[in-house]
Amino acid sequence: MNSRRLSASVVPGRAGVRPSTMAHRRGAGGGDRRRWLVARLAVVAAIGLAAGVWMLTTSPRFEIDTVESSRYRFTRKAELDDRLRGWLDRHLNIWTFDGDSLTREIESLTWVRRAEIVRKLPSTLQVNLWEWRPLLLLPEDDGGRALVCSGDLLPLPRHLPAPDLPVLVADDGAAPLDAAEIARILDLLDAIRETGLETETEVDFIIREQRGFAVLLAGNQRRLVVGREEFAIRLMRYLGVADRLPADAEIDLRFARKVYTAEST
Repeated sequence: MNSRRLSASVVPGRAGVRPSTMAHRRGAGGGDRRRWLVARLAVVAAIGLAAGVWMLTTSPRFEIDTVESSRYRFTRKAELDDRLRGWLDRHLNIWTFDGDSLTREIESLTWVRRAEIVRKLPSTLQVNLWEWRPLLLLPEDDGGRALVCSGDLLPLPRHLPAPDLPVLVADDGAAPLDAAEIARILDLLDAIRETGLETETEVDFIIREQRGFAVLLAGNQRRLVVGREEFAIRLMRYLGVADRLPADAEIDLRFARKVYTAEST
């Protein structure tokens, strides 16, 4: 018997052959090129941005040369112009000037309650003003003052006619016009507005007296004595019976659920 020795066939990748240990990196060169391109574009963009900022902050085109303002009434024009001119004379850039400082400077003016600065390209500033609203007049020899909602007494400009507002006067024995008294006056003015008293009859005077406050009405000259507290309740009590009261009378409203009348003095 003849024996035959079969030789094992050698097939790459099959048993009997050691796999190749060599590895190949694909695309390594392409990744480096992409990173280099991105970095270069970033540098170009940064240079362009820096150039744009430099142009905006140094170009004479953006130097502030005009300041406009909204309408106002009680602020003195000379005072406002002096402050604005001081900023114009500095030849400031509209992008880099300190708008907050200018706002604070304008708001330091007596009658300015709030200011807003708006940039109007290329070289104009718009100054919007909101003034305090006067509520009550205090006549004095120098032109008088006005009470505003902050509780401050602001001087009235002499070149303007006095606003058509109630006038605050004091009888003998009235309390000093201190912060507490001013707070009570503001409460009384709020009550007059909330109850709609002036839609019925115009108020001529608010009188400070020993009993507290009295409201003198125009036309029929009724004098409403409201004391020092609960102003809205007392005025509503008056409005409920106003059409049944004599025209020329003093109406005492200080007592709960009662209305007393007497001949006006």
